[in-house]
Amino acid sequence: MDACSLLSAQDVAAAVGAEAGEGETNADASNPQRSVCEWSTQVAPDAFVQVLLGDGGSRGDEDSTVADPTEVEVTGAGEAYYVAGIVGAQVDEYSLQVTVVPDDQDAAIELAGQAAQALGG
Repeated sequence: MDACSLLSAQDVAAAVGAEAGEGETNADASNPQRSVCEWSTQVAPDAFVQVLLGDGGSRGDEDSTVADPTEVEVTGAGEAYYVAGIVGAQVDEYSLQVTVVPDDQDAAIELAGQAAQALGG
C-alpha cells in the first residue's frame, strides 16, 4: 500500500494548523517492504510530516537509545507508542510510523489515527 494514500494535504494541514503540500513518495527511503511519504508544511522552515508504512515486523523502538517509549492511544491501532518525535503503531499486518517536524506529539497521534483508519484499523 502507498503511504501517500493514507492522508490528504487537508488532513495534514488540519492536524498541524498550517498549510500543507501534497504528499510525495520518498523514493530513497521506500522499498518493497515499506512506503514512505512526506508532506511539507508551513509550520516552520523545513517543517514536514512523514508517514512510514511497513509490512508488520517490530515496533522500531526496541533499540532506541534516545528515549524510552511512552504508550499512547491511537484510534484504529493496536499497540502504539511515542518516542523521540515518532508515533509508531501496529495496524493489522502493517507497522505505521508518523513523524511531525517540528515535534508535535498531538498532531502525530491524530494523523496516526487517521492513517490507521485508512488502513482499516
